[in-house]
Amino acid sequence: SHIGFCVVFLNAIAIGIEVEMVATQHYYDEVFRVCLILFTAWYTLEMVFNAWHDPRDFREDWQWNAFDAIMLALSYAEIALWTGSRSGGVSKVLRVVRICRLGRLFRFGRSLRHVHE
Repeated sequence: SHIGFCVVFLNAIAIGIEVEMVATQHYYDEVFRVCLILFTAWYTLEMVFNAWHDPRDFREDWQWNAFDAIMLALSYAEIALWTGSRSGGVSKVLRVVRICRLGRLFRFGRSLRHVHE
């Protein structure tokens, strides 16, 4: 749980830096593409592990899992767009939508509050 929170927090920092760089310098560094691929791989493995490890809990928390699945689908779509073309319009929209992944911080915050009690 703490590792997952750290990964989400690092992803939030990377997204913030990415948005700032694109907004101020009008170019997109390959480092951010690598970050997206690594974070997408982590979230995919996390989702598969959670579904395999505790299927009942995975089903009970279906709203968050659906949210995570949508965010993963958008990340995979963005990666597919990069490999297919250099068109940035749709990719920019997906990048903004990916910021929604920060909503996972609320999920971890709620879980940590219950652990603390």
